[in-house]
Amino acid sequence: MRVAGTPGFLLRLWRACFFCLLLFFSHERYSPLSLSRPCFLKPMEAFLRSKESPCKKSEEDGSQALKRFKSRLGERQLRHPTDSSLIVRIAKPQSDIATEYPPKPASEESSSVKEGHEASCSIYIPMILRVVVINVNSDLLSQNSIQFFKLFNEMKKESKVGHLIIQIEESEEDTFSGLLEFIYFPAQFESPSSYREIVDLLLMSDKYQALSCAKKCISLLIARPEWALSCFELAAKVHWVDLSHLLTKSVKQYFAYNPCELISHKNELLKLPFVGIEALFSGVSLDVETEDVIYQFILDWAKTHFQNLEDRCSAKELHLESFIHFPYLACHRLEEVLQYEFFDRESLKKAVIEALNFKVSMPYHRRLASEGCDSNQFIERDYRRTPISVTRLSSFHLECCKVYFSLTENELWDMYPGGRREFETFQLGDHLFSLVASCSSGTKRHYFQLSITAQGNHSDEVVYTIKYEAMCQEKFMLIERGSLVGNGTYFCDDMFNKSWEDTFTSNCHFLLGGILHLCVEISYFQ
Repeated sequence: MRVAGTPGFLLRLWRACFFCLLLFFSHERYSPLSLSRPCFLKPMEAFLRSKESPCKKSEEDGSQALKRFKSRLGERQLRHPTDSSLIVRIAKPQSDIATEYPPKPASEESSSVKEGHEASCSIYIPMILRVVVINVNSDLLSQNSIQFFKLFNEMKKESKVGHLIIQIEESEEDTFSGLLEFIYFPAQFESPSSYREIVDLLLMSDKYQALSCAKKCISLLIARPEWALSCFELAAKVHWVDLSHLLTKSVKQYFAYNPCELISHKNELLKLPFVGIEALFSGVSLDVETEDVIYQFILDWAKTHFQNLEDRCSAKELHLESFIHFPYLACHRLEEVLQYEFFDRESLKKAVIEALNFKVSMPYHRRLASEGCDSNQFIERDYRRTPISVTRLSSFHLECCKVYFSLTENELWDMYPGGRREFETFQLGDHLFSLVASCSSGTKRHYFQLSITAQGNHSDEVVYTIKYEAMCQEKFMLIERGSLVGNGTYFCDDMFNKSWEDTFTSNCHFLLGGILHLCVEISYFQ
């Protein structure tokens, strides 16, 4: 408060003296346990207490988590004898008391774990709420925490005093106590149940570089899919590089063995940073119906994060097109993708041309992950609907298309004795067609059945001619011919006129390299 008539230099002198007294009171080497408070500091303590709350602050206030941990140490016979004292000062920052000194350059700024908070441009005087002294084993803490290892070594170099003073904020007491409990009692450690508690403990592990505790937190996060997704964001938030890499690696492994369902988690996934998108789509383990779903998601993510036109160049540098397996996109998607500016133009053109060549030159060929393809874009993911390849032929009066599809030997036996497998849908004329292969059972045996279903306008009575073909000795041979009128389903029962067991044996003529190649030809006159 400025007094009328007081010269400016006297006011500045009074402020400087007041700050020096505050700094002396909160100095790191000042220990309330070993020094008695000078009488002239008592009014200042009352002032600081009044800045925090009009009520009197007692030592018993707060969570008291560290005191409970200290009591637990005293009740047990520990394998590691105590050799040091850990003096924990629990403080509350006083944001309204700050110096008027200008901020330091970035090169001079530093953060200290001893003080328990990052350095800022202004120097804040914390209010010491209470002090807890814990007898600890320095070797045990050093083995489980890189930061404790550095602090104890620094303490031994500076002096022979067997105690380490650190300062934490009041809000960190529970989490810091949890870290100590994990280090001392890993087998009896009670894992936090809420997401917020797990993240707080993970960030405390990051602060003290406690790897074993961090691994425990990560295992708790990836145990639930909705929490596992946040690991990508946490990887960008933590300061310890090793922990950031561990978070990314762990969540990648999780999604490699636990396919992520894009549709049900789409809103959460759209918020992910690029590192999360890269981890999800660099593999082949995704729970999607077709590659079109992945293409649409990548497009939506780019529109969400790069809304402005001037940001499109940044999107191109990410090469989002590398996450899409273009050979398994529908043909109309290959035409559409060239219109968007989120992808690198040269890479996109090359990918589309290769995809078209793949569809035309080998319409019935499948490129599975086990084949070891040179490019990931040619690897077929584990889609819910098996990919197909459609070749269209048209004349003045006749519309015709050939649909090529195939099943591996493992996929065939997965259908036995009563399963089915659906294929991608396709359109011809005004109707949408779907193919289904299944293992059907008769009176005495199981057999292979193939069906095609047309859906469209009920008033459209178009007659479709259907031909079923299967590849035998490098050539497609006609198996059955029939017709389909309007909406309906045409079944090809017992396609190979043999039982399932006799058809798909090791010497089967229709299994070429362990793959059954099929073709359905559909035609109609306009």
